[in-house]
Amino acid sequence: MTNNIATVNNIYQAFAKGDVFTILNCLSDDVEWEPWNGNYGQRTGIPRLKEGKGKDGALEFFMIVGGFIINDFLVLSVMGNENHVAAEIQFDADIPATGAHLKEEEIHLWTFDTHGIVTRFKHFSDATKQIAASQSSSHLND
Repeated sequence: MTNNIATVNNIYQAFAKGDVFTILNCLSDDVEWEPWNGNYGQRTGIPRLKEGKGKDGALEFFMIVGGFIINDFLVLSVMGNENHVAAEIQFDADIPATGAHLKEEEIHLWTFDTHGIVTRFKHFSDATKQIAASQSSSHLND
């Protein structure tokens, strides 16, 4: 468990540096990225919440958020057990593709195999804010 928490902390440090290569090295070749059954945000087409499979699916996510202007990104807490790590996140970003400003709180759930490799990742967020930010110019603050 401690190693999985350390891995998640390292992933967020790499994200802050724009180091996607390090992040991808923490993922299994067949990682499930945003696997949801009937997720409303996915059904409405939020690009960054699109379901992906494998490292290419995860890379697609990072290509999308790489186009954001991230004003602030805070990891408030990280907790876990043998196979799962959850992180409480706050972020503030401008999304040039839609002209939106998004201030959001999320929970990120990371699932690990017995070798400490990420096999699944899911965002838990405010779908209304995410939908509005992905569709049109808006200012979404909490």
